[in-house]
Amino acid sequence: MLFSLFFAFRDGGQLVRTLEEALPMRPDDRERLMARLQQTIVAVVQGLTLTAALQAALLGVGLWFASVPFAMLLATAAFFLAFLPVGGAALVWIPTVIGLLIAGEAARALLLALYCAAIVGSVDNLVRPVVIGSQASLSTPVLFFGILGGLQAYGFIGLFLGPAILASFSVFVSIYRERFTSKGGSPAPAQH
Repeated sequence: MLFSLFFAFRDGGQLVRTLEEALPMRPDDRERLMARLQQTIVAVVQGLTLTAALQAALLGVGLWFASVPFAMLLATAAFFLAFLPVGGAALVWIPTVIGLLIAGEAARALLLALYCAAIVGSVDNLVRPVVIGSQASLSTPVLFFGILGGLQAYGFIGLFLGPAILASFSVFVSIYRERFTSKGGSPAPAQH
């Protein structure tokens, strides 16, 4: 990943320009598509970061109320793990609940497990699609299934590719409607 990031930062701008020039589209359509892709990728990064921060903060509060030692450290670990598509913040709170059970603190373990499953776990499914969808101009249900499909098809990178493909498709449909259909919905006459 670090190897790929190095070359993405170093050569990313040139790669995007080369890709943009290779697209068989009118220049204004190309610019529109690339702007929408950039907007979508920024929205995904912001959505992932906000979701991770909220999960970490909520988990930190839960750990603090449960009097778990090193609550701040565990919440910080949850922030970084929340970026993972599988496990996420649960990789912190599930072992913590198990540790409380082993220590004989069944009531605290049960309360923490219920809190984390209901509150911390739901942030990922509610906040991320809403934040990304509002900034990327995609409806929340479509985006939700786009993220799930992207994860299924491409793994972690699918978090970015799923919404990017949806945004591209949206732009292509919009361009098609503008260029090739009349107001009545029938194809516009061919221009020579």
